[in-house]
Amino acid sequence: MKFATFIVAIIAALVTMNFTPYVEAYTVTFINHITKGAYTTVTAYPEGGGRYIDQEECISHCLMHLHVDETYKKFRVEVQAFDSRSGELTNDRDHCVRLHGNAFYIEISGC
Repeated sequence: MKFATFIVAIIAALVTMNFTPYVEAYTVTFINHITKGAYTTVTAYPEGGGRYIDQEECISHCLMHLHVDETYKKFRVEVQAFDSRSGELTNDRDHCVRLHGNAFYIEISGC
């Protein structure tokens, strides 16, 4: 009897997982090589403005990841230390961005 209950529970879990919608999200990875001690924030905003989608912050030499779900076709990424840079990205794949420089001048390049 306990075995049958166990099997029914597993089947119910599998059926529930099958009907749960899966939202795919793409990732923007930032490899931060900005000089030691620089506090850096990266933020993703929807196209046309509004509240931010995702945000991460770190202090020099770290990895940051922004996750943007597929409902946003385009989004703007802003990198801030004392200097501030931004750029538009399309949400059709994962992106990789490398940050160099210091808190007062940020250089952005692809990976």
